[in-house]
Amino acid sequence: MKDPAKTFDALVEWLRQTKAPGFLVGLSGTDSLVTFLAAAKTGKRVLGVHFAPSEDFLYDHPEAEVHLWFRDKVIPWLREQAPNAEIVVDTSIDWRADGQRWGYLMDLSVVHTDHERRLMRPSYQQYWVVGTRNRTEDVLMNYSNASKAVSLQPIIHLWKSEILQLAEHLGAPQLAIDKSCETDCICGRLSLPARHIVEVDELLQKRGEGNHMKAYTKPIGIYAQLIQYIDAEIEKNSFKKDIPYTPDRLVFEFESGNIDVKKFNHFGHLYIAFEYLKAYNFVPAFERYLKYLKPILDAAGQSHRFNPDLTRRYFEHLDGVMQQYPAYNDFGDLVESLPWVMEKITA
Repeated sequence: MKDPAKTFDALVEWLRQTKAPGFLVGLSGTDSLVTFLAAAKTGKRVLGVHFAPSEDFLYDHPEAEVHLWFRDKVIPWLREQAPNAEIVVDTSIDWRADGQRWGYLMDLSVVHTDHERRLMRPSYQQYWVVGTRNRTEDVLMNYSNASKAVSLQPIIHLWKSEILQLAEHLGAPQLAIDKSCETDCICGRLSLPARHIVEVDELLQKRGEGNHMKAYTKPIGIYAQLIQYIDAEIEKNSFKKDIPYTPDRLVFEFESGNIDVKKFNHFGHLYIAFEYLKAYNFVPAFERYLKYLKPILDAAGQSHRFNPDLTRRYFEHLDGVMQQYPAYNDFGDLVESLPWVMEKITA
């Protein structure tokens, strides 16, 4: 980061220009304290919520006092830095449960309790829940699914190492910076990457430039371990790029029997076959297609058009094309580049 001051000012300005009537930030570490202070600088309403273990929990689990550092050391500092913002320490839910925390924030953003009555906030008093995912987490995809339920992600283009620079620039307590470099099972921070934040970001940047790990011809020692960690994290979490999963419209209409046979043209038939061949091996894909096609034709009074042998030839032809050109993941793109795929096979 060339200039932390300019970066922070740009963050403040971006938040200021959003249509959010107010910001709600869950507070727990350096990512959230940087985000909270940027939101507070906008002049809009800001509410920070920190989840801490209750007194009852501490009575039964005195070892949990080690997790009170943010409440005891950082929140007083935040209140000094942002006197016009509101900060709440909440002990009403399980402070370790990520899903409960995000659910609570979402609820609090639109509802408040008055004399034990739950009342909807008027629109101008509502908050937009702000995410605190940094770029390192975004690339590794090691964030929780629940954390996607936010309205804003202001620091998603800043690497974790840059967040630490911003925290230092803002004068954050050194304890908060140090804690970002420690293992934390509650938030899923592993020991190896926590101790080597700069190196992880360096490797991720090289990976993003298309070099992957080629800059390290013979990775040894810590770099070899970090490369293994990065590859494993991305492989393990890659499914998150596609969630929430949604059914393909045409495939859903086909399988539910709601497809309009009059509009179900040659492109539509091949489209379904393409989607099935992407998802299944040849035999189950072909059998699945026949399973749903026959009742559709029967219901439309077109049973005479059911031709398993011809259908199989189309499947075999399309399967061969897909194996020859595996880069195409979209049928429309495939047809645009290889229009001959649409040629009809004579019976």
